[in-house]
Amino acid sequence: MNDNDAGVVVATTDGGTRWTELTTNLSSGIGSISCPTTLTCYATDSSEMAVTTDGGSNWTLLVLPTNVANLAGMSCPSTSTCRAVADINGNPGIVSTTDGGSSFTTQAVPAAVFSLAAISCSSGDCYAAGTSISATGIVIRTTTGTSWTEVDQPSAASAMTGISCTSATACVAVGYGSSNGVVVSTTTGTTWAQQTLASSSLLEGVTCTATAACDAVGRNVAGDGANFTTTDLSSWSNDDDSVGGYLGAVACASSAVCEAVGYDNTNGSPLLVGTANGWGQTNQQTIPAGEPGFNDISCPTSSTCYALASSSTAGTYEVTTDGGGTWSQGTIPGAGSLNSLSCADGSDCVVVGSLASNDLAFV
Repeated sequence: MNDNDAGVVVATTDGGTRWTELTTNLSSGIGSISCPTTLTCYATDSSEMAVTTDGGSNWTLLVLPTNVANLAGMSCPSTSTCRAVADINGNPGIVSTTDGGSSFTTQAVPAAVFSLAAISCSSGDCYAAGTSISATGIVIRTTTGTSWTEVDQPSAASAMTGISCTSATACVAVGYGSSNGVVVSTTTGTTWAQQTLASSSLLEGVTCTATAACDAVGRNVAGDGANFTTTDLSSWSNDDDSVGGYLGAVACASSAVCEAVGYDNTNGSPLLVGTANGWGQTNQQTIPAGEPGFNDISCPTSSTCYALASSSTAGTYEVTTDGGGTWSQGTIPGAGSLNSLSCADGSDCVVVGSLASNDLAFV
């Protein structure tokens, strides 16, 4: 996203019939949002953070330490606690608040960390994943909220790209190695198991609905978009969902209801697959024409999902209310690129991105 683009947060409380622009005071395009409740959300651009405690009607621009830059993944397990991966004095680190944004601390990470891509928090415990200085994957953890330790450095991985934790001790992180996707998992918080998925070439995102029930997305070894599912953390099924495509994000309302988004390289069309019709190439879900691809997806209930289009100017999204059986297109007036969303239920969602222009005049 162009940092000169105006950042925008929009919200709906009626399932997308009407969207309202919310003024966050963030100066550039917004890239990440986390909503621990229907009223409290945190949003970031690359160097700033804002919070709302009234469902988005009013936002407060928070004062971050001056040495914080390049905010990336963020996880907010409660209304008062939020942590984001960032650069601290030019080095990878964590910026954290435990009082709703009134104050922040910066936290150093182990010297073995080269960069961090994702973070997942459950109460006071948080895990972050990324790349080590040895060009392997790395996972770090805090149990105190102040100091971080390395808990795993999977040798088969070149980088870890996503992580999902369902409790203080249960986490799954995904990434890629020289030729295959890599998964590391723990059910104790201390002992990690590494797996190389021979059927995958890249894993980009993961979501878990229970300790051992997870879905990961990326590409398979044939270069096709694919979903990988486990119910025991030891074996993963492989569903080939596109020819020459890519899946970048997955959302699950339960272990039985998931949707994944991406694009198809063969014709540039968007790709939407899931459990409604069954995973696989022959069961791709039909969406209205004109979508270029998708950036993110959220499924707050087993029947309702929202998928954000990747167009830089259209401000469009797709919504299903029958578990992916049918999709309809919606448009957010004045919005450009839509990057991330958080939905508390089937009708309450907050979306962040940029405006089609720097004009902030629509409501």
